[in-house]
Amino acid sequence: MIFYTPSKKKDSIMAQKYRFSPYGKVSKKSEAKPIKVAIQSLLKSYQIDRKYNYANIINNWEKLMGKTVASRTGKLFIKEQKLFVEIQSASLKSDMYYSRKEIIEIVNEFVGQKVIKEVILL
Repeated sequence: MIFYTPSKKKDSIMAQKYRFSPYGKVSKKSEAKPIKVAIQSLLKSYQIDRKYNYANIINNWEKLMGKTVASRTGKLFIKEQKLFVEIQSASLKSDMYYSRKEIIEIVNEFVGQKVIKEVILL
């Protein structure tokens, strides 16, 4: 039988490699994070969190505004923190014009951040 007995010198080098980095003390076993926090930090590190939020708003437009508004909505896009909404009904467009601040609040509350600053109706 062959038994493996690690040398103390090798262990200390490996321990130093995984527990310390040039940027500070880092442990290989990090603290457990919720998946939501891990994904948000990943999106932020790749600088795609804003695009993710924009896509999330557009994909959930019917859930945010309801079926009647969503069925009368044509194009919907976001550019430079402005939400552009093409409305196909004139009466709905006038109603939405007066409730632009409420739309901004609903959308930003859904995302959890201040993503939209202005709503432009087309």
